[in-house]
Amino acid sequence: MKIRPLLKHDLVETIEVIKESFDISVKPSWSQDAIETFYQNDLNIDKLGSLIDNDNICLKYSKGRTIAGVLLFSSKRKLAYLFVAPREYGKGIAKQLFDAAKLEVDDLVDYIELTSTENAVPAYEKLGFKKSASAFVFNDCTFQPMVYWMGYCRLTKSVDFLRS
Repeated sequence: MKIRPLLKHDLVETIEVIKESFDISVKPSWSQDAIETFYQNDLNIDKLGSLIDNDNICLKYSKGRTIAGVLLFSSKRKLAYLFVAPREYGKGIAKQLFDAAKLEVDDLVDYIELTSTENAVPAYEKLGFKKSASAFVFNDCTFQPMVYWMGYCRLTKSVDFLRS
């Protein structure tokens, strides 16, 4: 297993991982219109490629030659995608990807934000995210704004550095 930068040649497999996970974890609770919008607008090589081109944090977790998880930021502080292949659920891949991403976040960024689907909130809470505003409904789907404060992460890294 290795965490590496996500590259453009990985995008076809990345879309497969996202779609497979989305279909199991998210799709059952979404309207058909929302699902079609996600497939057309978000599972798009050009859109995902632009995240890589714009120097965002984009990582993959590989097992052998297979991508088991992906993480992509859409800006310096906005986590846009964190998906793990269903066959790899429960193995800590999301945590490892997020821990690696935190090390890449600019020192001037004091928090990371995301908009979670309703059923992913517990997974993000396990990573240390907190609800930051009231949930809202868009396209018949409920979303929850969340935030992760970097202060604790930076304090932990500083203490670890001082101990070594």
